[in-house]
This record gives sequence, C-alpha cells and structure tokens, in this order.
Amino acid sequence: MSRFCDHLPYRLEQIAARQGVTIDRQKMSTWVEHAAVLLKTVYDQLRNTVLKSGYVQIDETPISVIDPEREGATRKGWLWAYHAPTASALVFDFNLSRVQESPKSFFESQGAGVIQTDGYGVYPIVFGGRKDIEHAGCMAHARRMWVNANESGDAAAPAVLAEIQKLYRIEAEIRDASPQERSAVRESRSTLVMANLHRLCQQTLAQALPASATGRAASYMLDRWPQLELFTKPNMGHVLIDNNPVERGIRPTAIDRKNWLFLGHPTAGWRTAVIYSIIGSCKLAKVNPYEYLVWALQRLATATTADVGLVTPLDYLAVKEQR
Repeated sequence: MSRFCDHLPYRLEQIAARQGVTIDRQKMSTWVEHAAVLLKTVYDQLRNTVLKSGYVQIDETPISVIDPEREGATRKGWLWAYHAPTASALVFDFNLSRVQESPKSFFESQGAGVIQTDGYGVYPIVFGGRKDIEHAGCMAHARRMWVNANESGDAAAPAVLAEIQKLYRIEAEIRDASPQERSAVRESRSTLVMANLHRLCQQTLAQALPASATGRAASYMLDRWPQLELFTKPNMGHVLIDNNPVERGIRPTAIDRKNWLFLGHPTAGWRTAVIYSIIGSCKLAKVNPYEYLVWALQRLATATTADVGLVTPLDYLAVKEQR
C-alpha cells in the first residue's frame, strides 16, 4: 500500500528500522509477488469486465526496467492502461514494446464497441480492420496542439480554441445527464460547433505552412476528424469528449517512477501491472484500497478456483453495503 498508493519505495525499509523493525527490500519484494499471485484472479476478472464493457479508453506510459542482458543498464518498458468508464474498471498491462503487441493481444478475442485513444499511430493499425470496433479520438490532445500554436503567436489559434471551449462548456452542462440526454444535446448543439471547427481547420490549413505549429495542429485534427467527432454521433452519449480519465488513472505511475526509478527485472512487470490495476479500480469504485485488500487477500488465500467467486472492488462494495 505504501509503495503503490503513497509512492514510498525503499524508504519503507528506513521507516521500519526507526521503529526497531528490520524488513529488508528483498522480503518486501517477495510480499508484493505473493500478493500479486493471489490477486491475479481479481486482475483477470477486471480484464474481463473491461473487455465486456463496450467502451474502453487506452493510454500508455514508459517505465524503466533493469536489462538482464546488460549489467547495470536499463531499458524502456511500457505500462498500457485500459479503462472502462462505464464499468469503473482499470487494467494495466506491462509490455517491453510500445508497438502493437499489447493492444492487439488485449482485444484479440473480445472487445467489441468503442475504443478511445490519443493520436498515436499504432491504434489505427491495430483497430482499423476491426468491423466490431469504432475508434474514438481525444479532443484534449487536439486542443494541446492548438495551445502550442497559440503560444507561438498564430492568429488563427484563438478562434479554434474558442470553438473547442464551447464543446467543453456543453459537456460540463450535461456531465450528470443520461447517455440518451447527452446524445440529444450533442446532436442539437455540439454538431454545429464541430462543423465550425472543421471549417476553421480547413481554412487554416490552406493558409499555414505544413511544418508550422498551426499547420501541424490543423492537420492533426483533420486527419483524425472521424474519430474526434464520434462522440457527437447518435447513440454515442456514453462516449466522452476526451481520453482524460485514463490519463488520470495512469498518472500515479509517473509519481512512482520518480521514487523507485525502475523495475528490477522484466519479469516483475506483470505483478506491477496487477497491483496498479487493483488500486486504480479501487479508486474508480471509491473503495478504500487497504480495506479492500484485507478483504480480498483473506478470501483469496483460502479459496479454490472453483469457489473464489467475484472479488473485484465493486463486488467488495456490494458486500459492504449489504452488511
């Protein structure tokens, strides 16, 4: 808990020593591995929940890993995050590659519905040929490019940013509405804003240098227009305007990287992914991670595969509410 929730790595050894308790780092790593082995059942249930949700947001972040083939050296690995906004589930997958392996294998057998990502070029390759998947884009990423253009002094950027701001104001108004209500409002109001936005991007691209900040921003939006406007289409009220929730889910890993710096071995990646998935899903379900882990680990330690049942954070919440 202290390592993965409070971002305290090996300083735990020093904290324990001040209280007269000797706990070496290897033993703590062993505890994490044993917990991850037990929690793998929960991880698999969360993964199944994400795949069946019909709407998944994806993001990825780098993480340094000790390279066993080069003494004293590290290499880059990746934590891929798969978030189901409608199901309060977050699953991480560790992979040494940033190309197709993780998303392709994650959705190989299931995953029909909407997949929402940033503009990273791997995603169209993975999902472009899938008839059962609709690819949604992230307006926040598109907006960031226009912010950069605005900071460079481009005269066209303020008008584009003003239109994007209108979209976010509409989204703020309908945040607590039902998907059906959001879909209706977007169809009547957001589609008009998107049409203006598209026109501004076309006009800007015709006048801007392709390599300029403005040219890149306009090209980025126009190249991904079908993905960016998907949230305004009929029956897409459950789809968000951007990928920000999964970015928030992945943010704690960035804090941890500054503390424990790297994974000790590539084989440790899976257990890191398991623990992050459990804690991240607890936060989404508004469940105290410590209370959940006490409940889940006690149950998992004595259960068999046949009688373990459902043990996700949402299942714990349901049990707690019945008491």
